[in-house]
Amino acid sequence: MTAPRWVLTPAQRKAWKKIVAVADEQRGRAYKSGDKLKLFETLLDCAVSGRNLPDWAREVIRDAYWLSYAGKLKSWEEIFGKPFPGKSQKGSFTNARTVEVWVAVRQRIEKRQTVKDQPIDESLFEEVGRELGIGGHSTVSRLYYQFERSLRRPRKVKP
Repeated sequence: MTAPRWVLTPAQRKAWKKIVAVADEQRGRAYKSGDKLKLFETLLDCAVSGRNLPDWAREVIRDAYWLSYAGKLKSWEEIFGKPFPGKSQKGSFTNARTVEVWVAVRQRIEKRQTVKDQPIDESLFEEVGRELGIGGHSTVSRLYYQFERSLRRPRKVKP
């Protein structure tokens, strides 16, 4: 059984294609600037969405293949970057739980809004951190607001 596809109007489809093109362009620039994990993000995005690879990613994969074939590729890290750049594996696992944190915080916020005089403060984030076992209020609030920002409309990119 396949998942149902969203039905977009032609105008929505056109707008979505522009958003995707901007995101692909941003990832390509970031990759060329040294953020090697952008290639992996792009591969995952294209695999999940069924889209073709953007030209920059296709070229990187092609060149990596030929470097590997010729025995000139020392490590796949040259292409994809380090799995946990500047972070511990534990920190990456915590970041992977961002959506789970966001959902837990939103549920708490909704409960607190039904009870008067219940502030949305550090205690809320502390409570979620204890429940999920991922740290204190600062970790939970960072993950929550990080996801909140990602839900906002993408900003225009200057050429």
